[in-house]
Amino acid sequence: MYLVDTNIFLELLLNRLEAGAAREFLTKSDPALLCISDFSLHSIGVLLFREHQYDLFIRFMTDILGEGDIRILSLNQDDVRELHYIAKKFRIDFDDAYQYSVARKYQIALVSFDKDFDRTDITRCTPAEIIASR
Repeated sequence: MYLVDTNIFLELLLNRLEAGAAREFLTKSDPALLCISDFSLHSIGVLLFREHQYDLFIRFMTDILGEGDIRILSLNQDDVRELHYIAKKFRIDFDDAYQYSVARKYQIALVSFDKDFDRTDITRCTPAEIIASR
């Protein structure tokens, strides 16, 4: 299973530089093996709503999350209380500490373009690396 970081979805949604790699990864992956954190889901919603991209958010919810194929994972209160320790230990910001904690809690690899995770002790893969390994 893979935790798909916010930046993978945003690359695709906002048609950024790595949109092609994100699209290929998401379309060629079994949705049952993909997860998104509640934090990522909310962050994407905040960003798209701020830009009045309501239709894009609805399309994201429909296309990416479908009928519940991609699991939404979250942290409990005790997990959130520990985020500052993780942020300090690995010199990462809040959103990265959250993603790190979700990946650790559920013991899954993180798919991300963010190299800050390379300072941590979790596995970070890029979409291209996963596609190439198949």
